[in-house]
Amino acid sequence: AATSVNVTPQAIPTPLSVALTGTADTATAVGQRWTFTATVAGGGEGTTVAPIASYTWDFGDGTQATTSGNTTSHIYDQSATGVRYAVTVTARTPDGRTAQGRIEIIAGKFP
Repeated sequence: AATSVNVTPQAIPTPLSVALTGTADTATAVGQRWTFTATVAGGGEGTTVAPIASYTWDFGDGTQATTSGNTTSHIYDQSATGVRYAVTVTARTPDGRTAQGRIEIIAGKFP
């Protein structure tokens, strides 16, 4: 006798990716403030974007931060002249998938 089995197809999430942008704001007495924005794409079914539980930022100067939102700011020490920093952000979904974005900036005081 033949046996039939009902199979429910499961949607495979699209790859998760992060684009990172940074904008230099006006220098403060302490240093130069930069604002960073992470834009997440994919990770969901079809064209949907996966929800993000947290963003972990590494500002390239030994400072890190974790936020629930996709935008943050950081002040770089202005005592140095034109220092290059590699800034990374890791976006983490509630189920533990991650994607990382990276940019290089030059911050500090300029003659």
